[in-house]
Amino acid sequence: MKPVATGNLQLHGLHYRGRTIDLDVAQDACEVRVDGRLVSPAPDGTILAVPPRTRP
Repeated sequence: MKPVATGNLQLHGLHYRGRTIDLDVAQDACEVRVDGRLVSPAPDGTILAVPPRTRP
């Protein structure tokens, strides 16, 4: 996720597949929390908040 050009964006309490996701995006930073735990970005900057479902 790339930072926004100006201002801040905060989305808190998003419910998805039984998880609660919080997003805080600012000009110089991006923070994603899932169930209260900080999610670290991959080396390429990608943040995977909820892994894809696996099919049996």
